[in-house]
Amino acid sequence: MVLTDKSASVKLKAAGIAAVKAKATGNAKMSPPAKPTTPLRGHNPYQNSPTKGANDNKKNHNIIILMDDDDTPYGWAFENFYIAKEFVKHLSNKNDAMTFLGGLEFKSFSNLTTMWLKTSSLGENMWVIHIDTTLDGTIGCFPMDCHTAYANKIARAMLQSNMFDGGKVDVINKKLSASVVEDLDSYFSTQAFDYARDAIFHEAIKEADPTIEDKI
Repeated sequence: MVLTDKSASVKLKAAGIAAVKAKATGNAKMSPPAKPTTPLRGHNPYQNSPTKGANDNKKNHNIIILMDDDDTPYGWAFENFYIAKEFVKHLSNKNDAMTFLGGLEFKSFSNLTTMWLKTSSLGENMWVIHIDTTLDGTIGCFPMDCHTAYANKIARAMLQSNMFDGGKVDVINKKLSASVVEDLDSYFSTQAFDYARDAIFHEAIKEADPTIEDKI
């Protein structure tokens, strides 16, 4: 049978279309469909970092407002604040130096003392700042009516500076029993004695009159 030019042209065209379809089918098998991408979530400063372990997430960073058994401000305790220890220690500096963190300024007060308490009736592994109320009313002492506000300001500084890499900071109120106050006082009274002893010693060895110092 002899093919006419028209019928030959139709068959060639059909063969070409079949070849294109076969090539497209082969390419489709070689290229798997793209997986949908998950959009990144924004960082939430009030939750613990997702990179931390389960045990770390249980460790909230607590600022504990301490009240004496007669409702007198005793000071503050800081739980899981090891990373921020230098900041906490500097809050009780006796050099009239300002402390800055998270864009906030903290004044220096003459009647604050900071101690690291490995174990005490209050808890374990805590930094504690004590307010010496015997100096209340003297120049440079801590204003007692700012007890709670000071804790809240520290919490804001922690969050604004991202000190704990997104970790949660809680502010807690705690009223101390007479026995806990007595236990804490035993630590701070020892430190106060050492401080007073050092102050007396430095006073005793201060420079003499210039007319005497010039001779030596």
